[in-house]
Amino acid sequence: MDEVVADDIRVVEIGPKQIKLDVRRTVYVELNYGSGSDFRRGDGASMRDKYPFSVAMAAAMTDLKPGIVGRAAVDNSSFFE
Repeated sequence: MDEVVADDIRVVEIGPKQIKLDVRRTVYVELNYGSGSDFRRGDGASMRDKYPFSVAMAAAMTDLKPGIVGRAAVDNSSFFE
């Protein structure tokens, strides 16, 4: 993973102690094919791609530093098209 960019952050719930967020992001990756020795011989290949990524987060009202509370999901189905 090279970079993650937040595309959309939505407030799902605001409670007395925490705020819950639904975060949609784009994850930028470099896909490598071949071993280290393949790359040294010039036989390896790599390409860059990006995929949508979503995660549920929550932050305490006391500090508003969000943490992941759900499972992160990357949709790489476009790779197989």
